[in-house]
Amino acid sequence: MTIQLSRRTVALAVAAFLAFAGLATASFVLTLTRTAEANDKFDDIATGTFFHDSTAWLKDNGIADGFNDGTFKPNDNITRGQASYWFANYNNAIEVVRDEYDPGIDTTFGLGVNCPFGKRAIAGGGSVRTPGRISSDVLMTSSYSELDRSIPISGGLSTWYVRWRAVDDTPIDPSSIQVEATCVPNTYP
Repeated sequence: MTIQLSRRTVALAVAAFLAFAGLATASFVLTLTRTAEANDKFDDIATGTFFHDSTAWLKDNGIADGFNDGTFKPNDNITRGQASYWFANYNNAIEVVRDEYDPGIDTTFGLGVNCPFGKRAIAGGGSVRTPGRISSDVLMTSSYSELDRSIPISGGLSTWYVRWRAVDDTPIDPSSIQVEATCVPNTYP
């Protein structure tokens, strides 16, 4: 038995799959809320159709291209090759960014790392280098993403923060702290 799927159905499925299964490194909810100008991406997808914003997002992020005639052909079947191309393009859009510095002597310290413009942090973490001390002397107290929506992009500036503290509240002098974030294409308006 062969199941035929339309490009529209697969575009929505790909967006959902990439949001939920393809990024199993973090728990997050992806809401495709991008708004687009009428017919600004594909001539055959009218504003107001339930898949308009999803296909515009795929195009904006370099995941799916249309045809040379400016159409997406949302009711045509998709091949495994086309789906592979979309998955590979999304995978290539994911990047890990890192930052490191020497915080000096203190009982608490932290660092944030910014995702590139147009991307948002979905996962992250960090490490502390404490020469002469054991790792249990330092406790990670928080690790989270924050989106500054006051910066107009398609979504704002996304930063992953990590904070630590000395377990016994005795000042320590880490040689460095490092934070990293996994950044994916932004879907916020």
